[in-house]
Amino acid sequence: MSFRIYISSVMIDVKCYSKLFVRLLLFLSAVDTINGFFLNKGIESPIGILFKAFIMLVAIRILIANSKFKGLMFFTITYISVFLMFIVLNTDSQLAPTLTHLFKFVNIVFVYYAAVVILKLGFIQEKELQTIFYVNSVVLLLNVYSGLLGIGYYAYGANLGCKGFIYAHNEMSGMMAVLFGVSYFFLYVVQNSNRIIVFLSNLIFLVAALLVSTKAGILLVLISLILVPFVNMKYGMFRAFLRTSKLRIMIFLIVLCLVIYYSYLLLDYSGAIERWIYFFEKSGINAIYSSRDSYWAEEKLEWEEGNIGVKLFGMGGDRTVEMDQADTLLNYGIFGVIIVYSFYLSLVIKAFRRRRESKYAKFVFGMNLFILAASCFAGHLLFSGLMGIPFALMNAMIFYSKMKNEQLNIA
Repeated sequence: MSFRIYISSVMIDVKCYSKLFVRLLLFLSAVDTINGFFLNKGIESPIGILFKAFIMLVAIRILIANSKFKGLMFFTITYISVFLMFIVLNTDSQLAPTLTHLFKFVNIVFVYYAAVVILKLGFIQEKELQTIFYVNSVVLLLNVYSGLLGIGYYAYGANLGCKGFIYAHNEMSGMMAVLFGVSYFFLYVVQNSNRIIVFLSNLIFLVAALLVSTKAGILLVLISLILVPFVNMKYGMFRAFLRTSKLRIMIFLIVLCLVIYYSYLLLDYSGAIERWIYFFEKSGINAIYSSRDSYWAEEKLEWEEGNIGVKLFGMGGDRTVEMDQADTLLNYGIFGVIIVYSFYLSLVIKAFRRRRESKYAKFVFGMNLFILAASCFAGHLLFSGLMGIPFALMNAMIFYSKMKNEQLNIA
């Protein structure tokens, strides 16, 4: 009897923290906006880090109640302790930037597993998931479109690349792809919105990506918007095309041509095309890296000349060449590469395995693949303070069960 009471109290405890967890996620974009506003005024504000640290503490509190995650906790504490001790004794890197960079990845891991727990237990409803992504998407859109009024930052200076008060534009690219992609999925699949709403939301998201004017942002948002109808085709692309009437095909082609034409005009007006042509003429096909390959050529020499400890544990210090595979190796060494990519590849595998069980899985699988690919060229995606938490929640969504939620509500 006492054991049942204990289990019951633990479940109530987890449910309370789950509700707090969900409410905190509603304010992700808003807190990043406030943080960016203070930075824009020359005020160093810890509000963003403190808010995400609090989210991680709530996530840990949810996980502590589950004995399955004690091993994860033990490994995390042990490895971080050994890693930091090595950084202090073997390198001249400062601890503060090292911890800040490491915190971004650890936060993604804990938020992901906490979200999986509360989704499996049925402590979060689908409408709550929708609200989280809708609210954060709206705040992000307000940031981007406010840039047209001269408010906030620009990605490349000289009024090129609107981003409002969101400070890190590479991270913003991934954040847009996840928030806009999942929001569009809810509109297109879950809510069965009418075609006008679907088209307008698609257009608003795409124009926002064009206004930010980053290659990664435009590509990732475009892929996420295409991915939604693609993974939900009933008969496959070719058969769906054959079943479509000639009138619909004509309308689609006309709209597509108009979108491409006006997208070109917008990018040309913003100066993005001129910037891309400059890099292409300077570096040829390597322009896709925007000089990141030359940064890597310089930074890797220090890693190659380091001792065995540097090769295994890295050099810390938040070193970056803006390519995540290179940044992981420089900061965390071979062990770090194994740990980080094992986690992200496990997400890809889980989404693939649940493709028949979850309506979200195919979309999440595709998003994971494209984000991992983009991280090799754009950087700041696998260690992102902006994209990380929405990305973790998106991956956890494949464990959502409507039936389990209904059974829990009845109970």
